[in-house]
Amino acid sequence: MHDAYAILQNLKTFPFFKHIDHSTTELIAQNMNSISYSKNSLVFKEGDLPDFIFFIFKGSVEIFKNEVPLAVIEEKNYFGEMSLFKKEKFRSACARSLSDVIIYALPLSILQKIAASNNILLQELLATYYDRLVKHNETVVKQFLKLKENYLELEEAHKKLLQSEKLASIGLLTSSIAHEINNPLTIINGYIGMIFSDDFSLKDGIKPDCLKALENIKTAAETITKILGHIRTYVRTNHNDVLMLDIHEVIRSSIDLVSYLYNKEGIKIICDFVENERDFVMGNPGNIQQIIMNLLSNSKYALNNIPNKKITIKTKKEDNHIYISVADNGCGIPEENLNKIFESFFTTKDSANGTGLGLGIIKKILFEMNGDINVVSKVGQGTAFTFHLPLTKI
Repeated sequence: MHDAYAILQNLKTFPFFKHIDHSTTELIAQNMNSISYSKNSLVFKEGDLPDFIFFIFKGSVEIFKNEVPLAVIEEKNYFGEMSLFKKEKFRSACARSLSDVIIYALPLSILQKIAASNNILLQELLATYYDRLVKHNETVVKQFLKLKENYLELEEAHKKLLQSEKLASIGLLTSSIAHEINNPLTIINGYIGMIFSDDFSLKDGIKPDCLKALENIKTAAETITKILGHIRTYVRTNHNDVLMLDIHEVIRSSIDLVSYLYNKEGIKIICDFVENERDFVMGNPGNIQQIIMNLLSNSKYALNNIPNKKITIKTKKEDNHIYISVADNGCGIPEENLNKIFESFFTTKDSANGTGLGLGIIKKILFEMNGDINVVSKVGQGTAFTFHLPLTKI
């Protein structure tokens, strides 16, 4: 539809034409075509010839490149003028309607001729061009800063992912080492068992001090066998298997795995279990052991440079649930971090001591077991993690 008078009247409502004289506006209107586009229609695409400048009478248009939005042009404004100043042979971006729009298209060649003899029109075009360049530059700077921030976050996440992959490799290596240790240990246990059996006739001829040494070897071998059993359970368990478990037995086996190391570092582990300790839950032994081991590891880290190091594991029953608390008298957690500690990859440790995955994994495991976990902590006094699981009847 080509209606110069109607277009002229509508152009007068554009801020751009407020400072343009009537005769120039009328000349522009006479050379315009009115075009209607439905929502999501392509006005022009990258690579098209830059033949027209477009004035939006109604609706809005998005400028984009490679499906990345660059700008939104609202009604009573115009677009497509960049080619006028950049001397582009082809469009460098695309434009599509965000709603039903009415656009007035003016050939760029006509605009160039009019602007060549009309300084006010040229100044208006240059002012708009400058404003858009400034806004575009601000957008680019913001996008760059956001990209840099995302890159740093991705780099940190990548480091932590590599660390978690190392942990998985360590698990595989641990399983292999446990297997290799178990082979000679089986022989040792066999000979020790033979010596202390009633059928071993030469036992009476062994000197008392040697017999005592053999008894110590027997005790140590039994302890190693027990620990290796716990390691195999922890590393090899299919974490999808759900079994009826004695929760206190799982806690004890977890403590057995770390007791030597913790004793060596002067950490006292105190168990305060409920009476009638045969309490059962439905779960996976490896998963529950993972929860206990993670909480013990966090407590151990918090006890660095703390005198009289102590970890207390306490259980209680309430509302058909078993509550397990792992508390330490360590450095404590700052209040501003308490609501972040269960988020994946959040950690205050260096990369050598933590990935930020442990507590997030614990939260997920407990959720899948219809349980939950909370934390209470005071800086300089210590931290207590308490998780609960529903009890089950035998």
